[in-house]
Amino acid sequence: MFSILFSGIKINSFHIFNFKVSQFYIKLDKKLIVNVEDIEYKSKKSEVSSSFEDIKNNIELLPTFLKYFEKIDIKNLNINGNSFKILFDDEEFKIDNKFITLNSKIDISSKTVNFDISSLYLKDYEVLFKGKAIVNYFDEELKYFGDVFYKNIATKTNIDITRKKLSFFTRSEYFENLHFLKPFLDLDEVANEWIYDNVVGDFKVDWLYGEFDLEKQELISKTLKGDAHIKNAKIKFEPTLEEIMTNNVKVNYKNDTLSFDLIEAKYKNKNLENSFVKIENLTNEDNGKVLVNIEAKTALDKDILDILKAYDISLPILQKNGQTNAKLLLDIPYVEHLPMTTKGNFEVLRSDIFIDDFHFKTNSANVILDNNQLYINDASFLYENMIDVNGNINLDLDSLKANGNIKINKLLIKSNKDEEILNIKDKSTQIFMDFNKNVLIYLDDLKTTVNYDDLLTIKIDDISKIYNYSDTLKSNSIKNGNLSLKIIDDKEIDFEGSLKGFDLPIKKNTKDVTMLDIIGNIKDDTVFIASKDNSIQLEIKDEISIYLDEYDIFYDTNNKQNMDISQNLHIYLKNTNLNVDSDIYKIKDAKIDVKKDLISFEAMIKELDLPIKKDDKNIENIKIIGKYENGVLNLHSDDKNLFLTIQDENYSIKLDGYDIYYDTKNSDKYSKLETINIIGVNSKIVLNHKNRVLSDFYEIDLDKNRKFAYLEYEDSKMSFTQNSDYINIYIAKAKENFINALFNQDIMSGGKLDFYANGTLDSLKGKMLIRQSNIKNLSILSNIMFFLESSPALLNPFLAIPSVFGINQLGAYQIKEGVLDFEYNNKSNILDIKSLHTAGNGIDFEGSGIVNLDTNQINSKLKLIFLKSYSSIVEYIPLVNYILLGEDNRVETQINISGDLNNPVINTNLLQDGFNAPVNIFKRIFNTPTNFINNFNIKNN
Repeated sequence: MFSILFSGIKINSFHIFNFKVSQFYIKLDKKLIVNVEDIEYKSKKSEVSSSFEDIKNNIELLPTFLKYFEKIDIKNLNINGNSFKILFDDEEFKIDNKFITLNSKIDISSKTVNFDISSLYLKDYEVLFKGKAIVNYFDEELKYFGDVFYKNIATKTNIDITRKKLSFFTRSEYFENLHFLKPFLDLDEVANEWIYDNVVGDFKVDWLYGEFDLEKQELISKTLKGDAHIKNAKIKFEPTLEEIMTNNVKVNYKNDTLSFDLIEAKYKNKNLENSFVKIENLTNEDNGKVLVNIEAKTALDKDILDILKAYDISLPILQKNGQTNAKLLLDIPYVEHLPMTTKGNFEVLRSDIFIDDFHFKTNSANVILDNNQLYINDASFLYENMIDVNGNINLDLDSLKANGNIKINKLLIKSNKDEEILNIKDKSTQIFMDFNKNVLIYLDDLKTTVNYDDLLTIKIDDISKIYNYSDTLKSNSIKNGNLSLKIIDDKEIDFEGSLKGFDLPIKKNTKDVTMLDIIGNIKDDTVFIASKDNSIQLEIKDEISIYLDEYDIFYDTNNKQNMDISQNLHIYLKNTNLNVDSDIYKIKDAKIDVKKDLISFEAMIKELDLPIKKDDKNIENIKIIGKYENGVLNLHSDDKNLFLTIQDENYSIKLDGYDIYYDTKNSDKYSKLETINIIGVNSKIVLNHKNRVLSDFYEIDLDKNRKFAYLEYEDSKMSFTQNSDYINIYIAKAKENFINALFNQDIMSGGKLDFYANGTLDSLKGKMLIRQSNIKNLSILSNIMFFLESSPALLNPFLAIPSVFGINQLGAYQIKEGVLDFEYNNKSNILDIKSLHTAGNGIDFEGSGIVNLDTNQINSKLKLIFLKSYSSIVEYIPLVNYILLGEDNRVETQINISGDLNNPVINTNLLQDGFNAPVNIFKRIFNTPTNFINNFNIKNN
């Protein structure tokens, strides 16, 4: 075999495993020498699609071939459709296929293959490598150290390739631009412009590190970082601007931020030292943005303003001379709909400043630009001989209106006679300036606008703010209001305007009075002010007089300031609503005199909204006389039949001939009162507009701990007492008028009713007694009577006898005597009728029941006792008495009452009792001999 190999073997073609070999020649020298025309290999792995994948997937075949061969010359090696030309002769190794061309020397060890690459060209990436590489086929890793050439860029590069990732570290020689990155790093349009177009010069990468995902075939942008610099750079911020020239630009990329630091940059011969451009969130289309920072030491002149104008920032300020230390930061987002933000800082030294045509001087100022807002801080303003101030101003660049805070060193306004109308010194205030037309100065804290020409005009929005700075105002005691002044002389001022912003306790047409159009005059010691419609008039002398017509006045008795009066006050009211706390009094006319500790008044009140009526009619008008002194309000009607006293939350009322109308829905309205004491004579109390409590006299005394009421009407008396939780109720000799009025229904005729109850709300026990009275118009009673009349009396004529005696005559039930015992529980709202007994004409009732007052449902059992009229006839006829009535001398049946109180349902055993009655009589006939003797003896006894 070895002799054959030494001689050489040639085979035209053969197959082995996954290999198909053609024109195969092999010879053994020290190692095998192989010449092959064509080898085709098919593996289970997928086909390769790039040079990186080709190197990675097939480099593992090298150790297998090279371990046993001295020379390999394969004209065509086809591996999964990828054709190779391979030459291995001692240490020389060459490969050529559609992805790569490799010329290298090779050294094989047990774990690695070392390459000394003279050239490795990746055809699909157009990258040329010259250097050394090590392949660790156990770890499936390739490392490269050497030169890399890509387009017009030459770099020194280290590369590490694993199965999934390629890592690189590189540094370059100078090159023209960064366009080579665009296929791998195509970003937002704004970022692309700054990386690839806006900056030109000689680029050099000082160092750059990054990683490439071999599976996704894309650069891992977050791993990219490095430094570079650009010599002889030209930078264009905007196409409309000239280029910025700089000897050097330092470039840094880290954490997805690309920075350009401009070194010794100039724009139109203006130094832009420390200026830079920074792109943050470079690869993030949503959050990416470009920051442009410009710094210069120059006047804020046209050249600097042109840079701002290129970004649609128009400053109306122009610095004619002097120097400014300027810093400007532009924040330009990737996303078009997001606005660009602008920040700037300009330190201005002694200069002449123009805002449009308005010229002023400044010794110093710190100007801050924040988008469309210009803040002028720590600035001095000098304007002619009129204004000398220091302060901080905020100018809106869109509206050309400014506001701020200033300290007035001098604000001087004089009349033609050189009189100082206004002279303010050392005063801090807010200022408003409008540069759209003529310059208008408005001092906010002083609420004053000043204009002057041949005539002096002063508009004072709040006189109290400027009072102390004007001798003219002081001399005429003008302290409040917004006025337009016309100065006649030093003793007289006419004025007109609008008083507003004050807090008066008055309203007109239900709206707060916050503004009044007024006219007035100040002369000597007299001040007269009137509204233009004369509905308000005020005159101030030694005393104050006020006249009001058709206003609502609000008076809070708890407000101590109401009594803070230093001068006597006279108030005249006409067609006015007076609101005292929560009560409203409509006044036709009134006179009120107010002194320091006393208010006295006399008024005609109309349309009273009080729970009081007279003769069941609303009180249209009433004349009230009263006073308020030491916290106590006393008033009475002119006929002295109505008295009211109020002190804090304590009310005392006396009525004679007036009625009280109380609605339980308004109980919360009176719950806050401490005490209420009411005494009524010839007065009734109407509850919820239907239930009337009639009385000749009553007294009600209520406080938080005790409730007491006492009432007399004709012969009736009633009392109610509640101490804490214990209640005692007493009603004696209540007659039909009182009861029918109380229940707003004709339910009682004749007789008297007594009622007693005591206990707590959770257990209130009581008794009701009624004597010699007719009860009518009650649903339960009517239903029972109707049921009896419609019962099967035709089946048993004995049970029809009560109707003959008129039980239901005239729709009433006559009670000779009735007693009801009950217990009431407030929590459950249940009325428990323990026992009910009535003795009436022809029929009696005995029973008990439960009434749910929440649901208005009743559940009751009653015994109806009949044939009482027979018992009086046959009582002394023993044989007939026993046969007809039995041992108890009566006939009875039981009924069940249930359902709604207004229409209850009646059920009974009356049918059974009707059939049983003749049978029972028949049985007693046969028992008569024995029972007759017993019954006769009992009667005789």
